[in-house]
Amino acid sequence: MAGAEIETLIRLRKFEVDEHHRKMAVLLRREEAVIRGLDALKEEKEAETNFMQSAGVWEGITFAAYLEHWELRNQQFIGALRRIRGDIEKVRDELSDAYRRLKTFEITKENRDIEENREESRLEQIDLDEMGLDLYRRKNDVRLL
Repeated sequence: MAGAEIETLIRLRKFEVDEHHRKMAVLLRREEAVIRGLDALKEEKEAETNFMQSAGVWEGITFAAYLEHWELRNQQFIGALRRIRGDIEKVRDELSDAYRRLKTFEITKENRDIEENREESRLEQIDLDEMGLDLYRRKNDVRLL
């Protein structure tokens, strides 16, 4: 695989990693919003409970219906939170796989670069050795004349 091809593959893998980071950020914001919703729902229940302590009989009749509705909404939030956390886990796994694929190509490129540098150094050393040998031969040939 040529150097340009591996560079293209590395860019593609980096793009995939970035896309998974974006997905993760969206899911984490959704999770945060659901948690805020749960907290707000709990605060609402506390406020209603506090109100009911000083309320009359007529208000007490509606409190049972409120609690049923509150429990339904609470379960909806909890269900949404479970789904989002499942999605987060899935994207986390995908991100890990994408990062692993990226690192594979980066390491391959790094190893190729090291090998190319070694080969360049070896060829350069061969050229320098030949030049040194030629200079030595010329120097010794001049002395003979």
